[in-house]
Amino acid sequence: MTNLSEVTGKRIDPKGYDIKTKLLKSSIDNIDLKKFIILPLKSFIIQSIAGNWGIDENEEIDENEEYQKCLVIRATEFDNQYNLNLDNSRVKYRLIKKSILSKIDLKENDLLIEKSGGSPDQPVGRIAIITQNIIKNNILCYSNFIHKIRVDNKKINPEYLFCFLKMMHNIRLTEAMQSQTNGIRNLIMNTYLNQNIVIPISENGKIDIQKQTKIANRITAIREKAKKLQLEAFDTLEIAKREIEQMILGN
Repeated sequence: MTNLSEVTGKRIDPKGYDIKTKLLKSSIDNIDLKKFIILPLKSFIIQSIAGNWGIDENEEIDENEEYQKCLVIRATEFDNQYNLNLDNSRVKYRLIKKSILSKIDLKENDLLIEKSGGSPDQPVGRIAIITQNIIKNNILCYSNFIHKIRVDNKKINPEYLFCFLKMMHNIRLTEAMQSQTNGIRNLIMNTYLNQNIVIPISENGKIDIQKQTKIANRITAIREKAKKLQLEAFDTLEIAKREIEQMILGN
């Protein structure tokens, strides 16, 4: 049952107070306090800023400004299973003012959050992490529908945080952190940045970066193995298709 104090003075969103959401939040809050602590996401953040869509190469530019051609990451590039999918056949390149780019620059381990988008069966709030391979292959920016956070890696391992936030989206807890207007889902950033993050601690009660790294590495290894098996299965299926065509068509 929801108490009046929980909703007084707030925007009332039924999804945030339904039984499933309350149970999910409760399972996160009811942790072993000898092994973990709970801290709000915002306590780890050292930079938080929205993106910029820039202008098309064919548009008229401001002669008093310098521009940089960038691959602009959109929600379209977010891979639901893994990370970012920057396939050259669908990415967009735009001109971004260098004065803006210097403020919203992307570095390795920055996290990108889908703040607008989603679909009828998918909540907004997908998460991506900028890896070394992504950085070295492109000059990057991100659209105004994406929000970047940069965290203090002395307090939290960015890969661990990526895995945690991805899990929150997978179990649809981010659905309680969104609003919807004209069919577009919008992440309520204040609510998202105030969500609780479960952090492993050492025996003396301090944040244990080593444990975070170990957990993140294990999850990454499992994900990479799953991706490899998926690609192998796809290749096997394509070979089978060709063999069937040859048998039927006699080619």
